[in-house]
Amino acid sequence: MNLRTLSLLSLLLALPVSARACDLCAIYNVIETQPLGGKGWTVGIAEQFTHFSTLQLDGREVANSARQRLDSSVTQAALGYSITDRFGLQLNVPFIHRDFRRPEEGRGMRNGETAGVGDLSLITNFLALRHESEKTTFTWTLTGGVKFPTGSTRRLREETAEGHHHGTAEVATEEEHPAGEEEHHAPARTPAHAGVDHGAEEPPAEEAVEELPTSGIHGHDLTLGSGSWDGIAGTSFFLRHRRLFLAAALQYGIRSEGDYDYRFANDLMWSGGPGVYLALQERYTGAVALNCSGEHKGKDRFRGADSEDTGITAVYLGPEVRLTWKDRLSAEVGADFPVNIDNTALQIVPDYRLRASISIRF
Repeated sequence: MNLRTLSLLSLLLALPVSARACDLCAIYNVIETQPLGGKGWTVGIAEQFTHFSTLQLDGREVANSARQRLDSSVTQAALGYSITDRFGLQLNVPFIHRDFRRPEEGRGMRNGETAGVGDLSLITNFLALRHESEKTTFTWTLTGGVKFPTGSTRRLREETAEGHHHGTAEVATEEEHPAGEEEHHAPARTPAHAGVDHGAEEPPAEEAVEELPTSGIHGHDLTLGSGSWDGIAGTSFFLRHRRLFLAAALQYGIRSEGDYDYRFANDLMWSGGPGVYLALQERYTGAVALNCSGEHKGKDRFRGADSEDTGITAVYLGPEVRLTWKDRLSAEVGADFPVNIDNTALQIVPDYRLRASISIRF
């Protein structure tokens, strides 16, 4: 295998092709970079499915007697262009679908769903350092970008209800704030209305619950966007010696205030781990890796005060399988299982995440 081909394959394996971001953040950021080996276009698609059914109170699991759940599917379409062999641009377009079951005051246990386009992001990638030989390869890449407020923020309106009575936010907002107070409680920006939401228009629930438990699923968990312009910064590296390799990536999201005076907290995400090439041929490669990923996010801010049920620190561990064909195609399949989750107040947290992606370079 010649050095140029091996370098491109190493870049394909080194850089994350699906986001590791927690679905609780409600903003799905993906940094999916094309191999920087010359000018050209790259198209890709990545899917992440996350199942939530565990309730935790201040980091400790509590009974989920009402069988609350949240199934979140985030599909990312990406279009990238390598301007030089070191610099590239990429546009990410997410489509989000969330299916949930939660208690809602006045309605009992409710099943609902929300779906639509999320917040688009534009990413730049710069290959800062590359060293290669027959036995070793090392690359270091810097990333930066911006996230646009394109996703619907309708679900964030639930946060405006006094007492956070989720599911009745629209009624509560209209009844509790007369016309004279409308200006005081209006959102700072006009929210986006893309996407569909079937949770609020459902007929009365058939299931009656005399005493409702507290909901672990809130508007900030279900919203498709934040209504804010946010920054993205990150870095990644890849080190190979013969058939063994080590890859790692770090991403930091810098949030600003969005619709309804709600500001998501800045979040730090990381992933990486060792791997081995099981096949290392001129035309194709196959590798397996052990991926350790995680995130840290503080408490969101709502109307100048902390939103108590939003802070989280999580660590996941799971396998990955990575395949490439020539320098044109790469694919990845992986799973993430939580090994430690520390959260604030009552939240529903992930039980597992499944990831798959494929990208083609022209």
